[in-house]
Amino acid sequence: MRLFNIAGLALLCLSASVLAQDAETCFEVDRTPWPKNKKCPGTSACCGVDADCMPNRLCKNKDSPPNEYVRGPCAVVPFNKKDCAAICVYTRDDKRFPRVYECDDGSFCCDNDEDCCKDRRGEFLDNRGNIVDNPNATTTTDAAISSTGTNSATLVTTTAAGTTSVDSPESTRDSSVNDDSSSSQGVKIGVGVAVPVAVIALAVGAWFFFRNRRKRTPVPQQEEKTHELPPDNRIAELAHNPQPKPTQTPQELPG
Repeated sequence: MRLFNIAGLALLCLSASVLAQDAETCFEVDRTPWPKNKKCPGTSACCGVDADCMPNRLCKNKDSPPNEYVRGPCAVVPFNKKDCAAICVYTRDDKRFPRVYECDDGSFCCDNDEDCCKDRRGEFLDNRGNIVDNPNATTTTDAAISSTGTNSATLVTTTAAGTTSVDSPESTRDSSVNDDSSSSQGVKIGVGVAVPVAVIALAVGAWFFFRNRRKRTPVPQQEEKTHELPPDNRIAELAHNPQPKPTQTPQELPG
């Protein structure tokens, strides 16, 4: 009997020693020390001695709701969001650590925003507790042109909560019409500016061309015509044309 009591006392002392070794003093965001905490493996995040360290650097108290977590203190000062909890980094007036709630879409909201999950304002965390974009949502658009020429589009959004389909027959058509109209307007403006500029440039170029050509072409000099005189400097006399003799009238011979 006495041996049993001694063994129980030794076991109790050993448990207390182990708890004392695990207990550490961690620090709140405002650098307030919090003793009797434990540092989570691989990070500087701290949780209560009886709480579980989660991979996302949050703490999980026993008997707490399934979607409730605790943002615990940090083993380093100042509070390091890259090695301790990355969300809900603020202090509460009641000297308690902030509660973190997991929403239906997989995001996390803090207890200082009651409508966070409802309004889908939560933060998404990866497996190491870093804030990331929504990894579960993908959006695809299936567009088809009917025989009447109208466009129909279906938006399919897949999330952790399920799949939602929204028909949007005019969205694709409106965006394409707007793009085409803006492109056409830009082309018209460009043509309206380019044509006058091109005409002016051609006119100026033609003027310079003909001007330079006129300067380069020599003006032909008119040759003076000279009349040569005869070698003896005398004017040739006209040939004498003898006057024709009058025709003699035949006379009748005597008889």
